[in-house]
Amino acid sequence: MNDALTNIKNKANAFWEGKNKKQKFWFLGISLILILGIIVAFTLSNRTNLVPLYSDLTPSETGGIKENLDGRGIESEVADNGTTIMVPEESVDTLKVELAAEGIPDSGNIDYSFFGQNAGLGMTENEFNVLKLDATQTELANLIKKIDGVQDASVMITIPDDGVFVNESTEKASASIVLKTKSGYQFEEAQVKSLYHLVSKSVPNLPTDNIVIMNQNFEYFDLKNDENLQAGTNFTTQHEIKKEIERDIQRQVQSMLGTIMGRDKVVVSVTADVDFTQENREENLVSPVDEENMEGLTISAQRLTETYTGEGASAQGGVPQSEDSSDSLGTSYVAGSDGNGDYEKVEETINSEVNRNKKRNYRKSL
Repeated sequence: MNDALTNIKNKANAFWEGKNKKQKFWFLGISLILILGIIVAFTLSNRTNLVPLYSDLTPSETGGIKENLDGRGIESEVADNGTTIMVPEESVDTLKVELAAEGIPDSGNIDYSFFGQNAGLGMTENEFNVLKLDATQTELANLIKKIDGVQDASVMITIPDDGVFVNESTEKASASIVLKTKSGYQFEEAQVKSLYHLVSKSVPNLPTDNIVIMNQNFEYFDLKNDENLQAGTNFTTQHEIKKEIERDIQRQVQSMLGTIMGRDKVVVSVTADVDFTQENREENLVSPVDEENMEGLTISAQRLTETYTGEGASAQGGVPQSEDSSDSLGTSYVAGSDGNGDYEKVEETINSEVNRNKKRNYRKSL
């Protein structure tokens, strides 16, 4: 045995010594490549190909599925920041069926299937209303998730209690929705309008004005109604404009204070007083040129002065009498008695101009 090994060794040494450096280099290179190829092939043949079992999971759902798979002894990995769980490709279909039979993944939400599964259990009216509201929120969130650009949705619906008396006015319901949108996705106006109508028609007595929709980045999706935003004098239009102003101010203050104090520590309420006065006025204003002396600008003046001074002459005066005593109407004056007389008459006429301002104002205040 030893002789055979020695013989093989001698032949190998003779073969190696008979080669030049270039041949030896190629021989070692090819041998190394073959060895590495064998190692890689062996590794790939024994490697498990992992594919997604569930995607877009919450951290709690991912944790529950991971714990269940570890208990089964099945290899699994968590990917995409905890939203995806990976399992061997050959086990995907089987695991989906088995986990679904156990109610996994369990999001903790109640949908309408709950009532069919628990129809035989007795419950009070209050319990039924709470479960019904939770189921409505879950189903509505599932509908919203089907819209392009929406990865997840959380819905909060507030339904007022029914009044005790029949003639009491019923309050409107309200809804707040937080969307998890895809990064960089831009919603068109038609999509926003459809989203508002979807929510409004899914909940009884829920007008679109009582719906607030925002995403994870605190960006609001408002329903634009051009007809209601046109200028007008009716109450509905003024009310819409007032609400728009209040909402804009509230969001600006909320964003500013939230940046300083934390978004979850600030609640802002805004009430605006809006003046919708409209007037069409024409003014004719007159003001003096010299406001200090309240005098106008003289454009013409006339002064007449008559004086008479007589000594020993008759001053005009007396009672008019007729020369003929038989006439009832006098035609001249009879000179008065002799004596001294003074007579003076002053007549002054001044034409002044003032400032005249004519204004036409049309004012529309908001």
